[in-house]
Amino acid sequence: MELKISGVASYKSPVKITIDKKINLFYGLNGSGKTTIANFLQNRNHECYRHCCISGADDKKFIVYNENFIDENFYESVEQKGIFTLGIENKEAESNIENARNQIGQLNDKKQECEELIKWKKSQNNENENGIKERVWRIKTSYENSALDFCLVGVKNNKERLFDTLLGTEPEMDTSITIHDLESDIKKIEGDDAIIKATIPRIPLNTIQIENNDIFQEIIIGNEDNSLSKLINDLGNSDWVKSGIHFLDSQNRCPFCQRELESNLISKLRDYFDENYKQKINALNDLKTQYLNEILKFPDIEELKSEKLVAECLPFIEELLSLKNILDQNLASIEKKIIEPSKKLNLIETSEYLKKIDRYITEINNNIQIHNENIQNKEEFKKRIKKAFWGCASATRHLKLWIKMM
Repeated sequence: MELKISGVASYKSPVKITIDKKINLFYGLNGSGKTTIANFLQNRNHECYRHCCISGADDKKFIVYNENFIDENFYESVEQKGIFTLGIENKEAESNIENARNQIGQLNDKKQECEELIKWKKSQNNENENGIKERVWRIKTSYENSALDFCLVGVKNNKERLFDTLLGTEPEMDTSITIHDLESDIKKIEGDDAIIKATIPRIPLNTIQIENNDIFQEIIIGNEDNSLSKLINDLGNSDWVKSGIHFLDSQNRCPFCQRELESNLISKLRDYFDENYKQKINALNDLKTQYLNEILKFPDIEELKSEKLVAECLPFIEELLSLKNILDQNLASIEKKIIEPSKKLNLIETSEYLKKIDRYITEINNNIQIHNENIQNKEEFKKRIKKAFWGCASATRHLKLWIKMM
């Protein structure tokens, strides 16, 4: 004969029990399921045992010796048997009483099953909690002797205290903060970087007025009243002629075709590039000098990057490199305009780059100011780091919620 117990009390998975003797004794610790087996044998038709069965029992009668059997067979009933039958109504009342007794018995059985289940659950919870405590203990082993070692003072030698500290800590709401960030922050006030830092100055460039000067849009050519002006303008080679004059030799030979030029023609060529033309070329040279002086004010990027708080702001470095490249391009364009003044020139405006860089400098200087304040108020800063450390550590707070739910 074989019992199959399943889906009731602590028997979540099916358990098969072979019975091959007339008298069988079930024993075990509290919560091991003895009462569930006894109750099933006494009341096999109860709904809670719908997944349980007995095979090979045939018509055998089961007598279960347990507390219920003792109460029913060895103790006197607290109720006096009635002597007289007083009518149908009393018989119905007696039937109702009997039904109530049966229901009470069933409820007591259910209560006993629930108590066994609670005991089993508590046992499981204790095992789970011990496992979680072991995992939580890794916080100590991971950060002991690190820059964050001070956060573990008072809990390093006690698993229970460390576990309770974690459970009692409100989780860090800013999920972007990590323990790695906190470790980096504490090193800034205790390592080689633990010095008061100077803010970085703004870049004092005044390039906008130069870049917007109208002269770069002018087509600068020679004297329109010169007899050669129409020919030169029609050919569109004013800049070519200007460059050639510089190469005339003492024998007045053309630097391009090497033919001898008449003195009258040379005079007209020189007169074509009159005083007005020269003034505009001089103006271009002045603008070039001014622009070069502004470029010389540009900071040394490598020197700036030597400051860690600056180097950490990568967009700032990228904007600086872009601006320096544009300044160099504009200077080269101005030089080209001086060589070819008849061509229009559009310089790249640097105003937007300067605005962005100014915003980054403000941000970096704010961080430098915070850094300096943290050094000046080191103990208060360490308290904030410690609080944030435990807030981040409680990122395993789902374990805490799990324990509470069990």
